[in-house]
Amino acid sequence: MKKISCLLLLFVFAFCLTGCMRFNTTITVKPNGKMDVSLLYAMVDMSGFGDGEGISSGLTPEQEKEYEEQGWTLEKYTEDGYQGFVITKNDVPFAEINTVINKTSENTNQGGNFSITKDGIKYHLKWQVFGDSNKSSASQIAPYITQSGGYMKFTLNLPSKPVSSNATHVSNDGKTLEWDLLKLDEDGCIEVEYMLINIPFLIIIAVVALVLIAGVVVLIIVLLKKKNKKQPAADTTDAGIPSERSN
Repeated sequence: MKKISCLLLLFVFAFCLTGCMRFNTTITVKPNGKMDVSLLYAMVDMSGFGDGEGISSGLTPEQEKEYEEQGWTLEKYTEDGYQGFVITKNDVPFAEINTVINKTSENTNQGGNFSITKDGIKYHLKWQVFGDSNKSSASQIAPYITQSGGYMKFTLNLPSKPVSSNATHVSNDGKTLEWDLLKLDEDGCIEVEYMLINIPFLIIIAVVALVLIAGVVVLIIVLLKKKNKKQPAADTTDAGIPSERSN
């Protein structure tokens, strides 16, 4: 009985440790449609326990080589007792973003289905982070993650306010959206609709332009009227009429 209790305690301890993680995907959308992508993945440093090997949260040499060949920048992450990595790739074209995010999620065992589609001038981002099979598991390990200083987040930086979103936190005048993946709705889905064209800004520009044009037209009319008033009337008396005395 004592042996069973010890095994159970070790199982619970191991389960809690696996919940001690930090995960954050950040996408910055540029006005030209290209995107900067950054992914943080780290777990609690357990190198001081057991055989000293700890829990591996790094990439394999094969994965590192693959990412570097694809233009990613890799950095080690060591902060607050966590160790892991941050990979960054800039100027990702719109046509490649779905493959890029889904590939990184697969390599870090996060799963999910990420997609950005375009409809006219509107973009629709949808990320099914948790499916029906692991949705409940995420809510169960959430206390272990947060209590140990861990988190699971997705951050989206836009050039202008989105049309709509279900973000759990908004900042930067509505242009920075953040989702706490552990506090998603029951469907476990991230959704946001945005445009690269800043409609309110364009309206302001159009109004200012119309005001300037109207001002220039009025100024021209006023100047023409002043010019006409200053011109003397033509003197037609005796103009071109020969004098009788000359006869």
